[in-house]
Amino acid sequence: MKFFHAILAVLICFTTPAFAQDELIASKTSPQFATLRPLANGLSALSLMWPLNSLAENRIEASHAGLATIIGGSTPTLSAFEAETYREINGIGLGITTLPQHIMLTITAPDDAFKDGLTHLGDLLTSSEFSRPWYARQSVQQRPLLATKTRRPGNVVGVLLDFMLFPEEDDGTDVSGLTFRFGMPSHVVLRAKDESARSAVNALLRGLPIQPNDVSYPTVVTTDLPKGVIFAPDPDSLETLMYVIKSETFADEIDMVGANLLMDYMGVNQGSEMFRVIRQELRAAYSPASDFEQIGKNRAVMGMSATVLSQEWPTILSEMEGIYTRVRDGEATDQGLNNNKRRLINGLEHQFATNPRWGATQYMSEYTNGATGRIQFPLFGAIVNADFKKARKNAADHLPPFGDYLVILIGGAVPPPDAMKANGYCEQPLSKPLRHCLTQLR
Repeated sequence: MKFFHAILAVLICFTTPAFAQDELIASKTSPQFATLRPLANGLSALSLMWPLNSLAENRIEASHAGLATIIGGSTPTLSAFEAETYREINGIGLGITTLPQHIMLTITAPDDAFKDGLTHLGDLLTSSEFSRPWYARQSVQQRPLLATKTRRPGNVVGVLLDFMLFPEEDDGTDVSGLTFRFGMPSHVVLRAKDESARSAVNALLRGLPIQPNDVSYPTVVTTDLPKGVIFAPDPDSLETLMYVIKSETFADEIDMVGANLLMDYMGVNQGSEMFRVIRQELRAAYSPASDFEQIGKNRAVMGMSATVLSQEWPTILSEMEGIYTRVRDGEATDQGLNNNKRRLINGLEHQFATNPRWGATQYMSEYTNGATGRIQFPLFGAIVNADFKKARKNAADHLPPFGDYLVILIGGAVPPPDAMKANGYCEQPLSKPLRHCLTQLR
């Protein structure tokens, strides 16, 4: 299972009108502090989260660029180049992740260099210098990819997730002249073997400013993907990317894991039905695959994709529907489902043991307002204790009908027949983002 597409990143705290220049992104109170099991790869990690103050995509892109500018900048004693060299020599990593309600910055370092890394991070966050040229460059890098140009399934699903989590594209704010500072976070997640690392974290936090102004945080409003068909014709292309995808809110973790097992049976790895039928038997696509990505507590997107010769896409789409329908009707082998369960468990153990951003993301999904007492993750237990026979028996409850999915076709000149357009249809210009048609079909 893929947990939380790493989408854009970030946060903005506007306390003045749209043309404000200096944006302090900070909590008004001390952060909620959580300690998770140490990593198993010789690294220690700290994740800092700040609450999103705007959910408009242009503001989030700007905030991501602002935070990237800060952590890529200078400190009072090191130039930007020297700071980057220092991190490379000492194995210090910095990464930004956007969650549905927060921006997260994670620092990792070898256990023996971790406390020095925290001092370095504090110097970066409190540095008074903000490079406008670097911010402009980062802003360009944060612009969404045109999935109609790249035609990669990963790019397509990334655009769809951004649309779902951040439905508003532009709130009219001119973000080109903004300057960012990041102060006190609202949440902190520490993973370190050395118990004295907590004092180093406290020292970092003491150097960060508290938000002095009244800031109202927006209510998180997400949207589901629409039904219908999006077709982006390209007469110069001989191939068509098909992506059939659906957003789903599940009753509980057991329901979600059941759907995950069934989707993986359809199209993950060489033992899957899609690989067997579409690649091996029909030789129609090199890498047909299914996808399942968690985007919140008991919420995920699931889909199927393949790139085929344009004239063959109607036939292959029919084969994909047949695979989906058979699995939804309970036609899945014990061995295949059990193999996928083991893969999910192995993936869970590996991610939690080695990927602090993944672990912190899971924590924020379960404990958005902070945790009191023992920290538990119901999703973990649902995966370990999953009963694949029950998942197969209840497949029709775990999986929605195929007709509820959004069908995206990119490339080629073979349009969908009229019968496919009953749930909605939009022709997508290649020069525009997929939001163009997603908004029309919504």
